[in-house]
Amino acid sequence: MRCCLLYPETAPAKRQNYSMNVGPGGFGHAPVSKGLVLASVGSSIITNAARASHRRLPKPLVLLSRSLAFRTPGELLFGCFLLYYFRVLERQLGSRKYGSYAAVVTGLSCALQLGVSGLLQLKVPLAPAPLQLVLASFVPFLVNIPPT
Repeated sequence: MRCCLLYPETAPAKRQNYSMNVGPGGFGHAPVSKGLVLASVGSSIITNAARASHRRLPKPLVLLSRSLAFRTPGELLFGCFLLYYFRVLERQLGSRKYGSYAAVVTGLSCALQLGVSGLLQLKVPLAPAPLQLVLASFVPFLVNIPPT
């Protein structure tokens, strides 16, 4: 039988355990979270600048702003802070799994909102898409990430 000290390649692989304050700083190993935050900030700035100047946005930018932009600077600040904070979920799940989770959550929430507003014949605008992801990420964060 080989000893792990003499032959380190036979040692079992250590699973990385990401707690809230441990791990690489910034957006290291979290490209999906980085993309979401940058896209949300950029589309929110473009949308709010167009609203302030009373200009109409082109159709592709309207669709982009509905799916990525926060409506107010306060929502933008706290939404991006929480998306940044939930980057630990992406590190733990992996980028591919977290990206598919974000796409499914956003798609389902938009479909449910459109279905309910069509069923009840409401003219209420949809909630900003990153807000839906932020709210849906609280439960996995509390379940999977140990407090420090």
